[in-house]
Amino acid sequence: MIKKKFFRLLRKTIAGNFDFKEHIGELRNMCKQSYNDFLQKDIDPQNRKVQGLEKVFLNFFPITHQKSKMFIEYINYTISDPRLTEIDCTIRGVNYGGSLRVNLKVTNLQTNEVQNVESCIGELPLLTNSLCRTNAKMSRCNFFHGE
Repeated sequence: MIKKKFFRLLRKTIAGNFDFKEHIGELRNMCKQSYNDFLQKDIDPQNRKVQGLEKVFLNFFPITHQKSKMFIEYINYTISDPRLTEIDCTIRGVNYGGSLRVNLKVTNLQTNEVQNVESCIGELPLLTNSLCRTNAKMSRCNFFHGE
């Protein structure tokens, strides 16, 4: 019982004396760098490291579909630039993001026909300099701006 009270008091003391607003910029930069390392959006597909989204695709492919006798191999992915600006996304209440497109090599195992296919998987949110426009709600911006 004494230990619980001590740790609660210690936690309140540490949290009370720590000024989080000083470190918002560092936190923001750390989040952006981590997300950019995960996406590797601005890196040429042939030069990407085997980490993040690239590693996810490499772990799931190749896929062999026994019933339809298809073999699907992963080639690379691209993330398109957003169709709307950050301000337009905020006004419309939508996420700021780009399309995730995956290039695949599909082989028909019965006919040995090979076809390259580009498939749109979906939209990926992209981080902005202010980070708040990805939420599309201005009320959440105050935390990131330190207000």
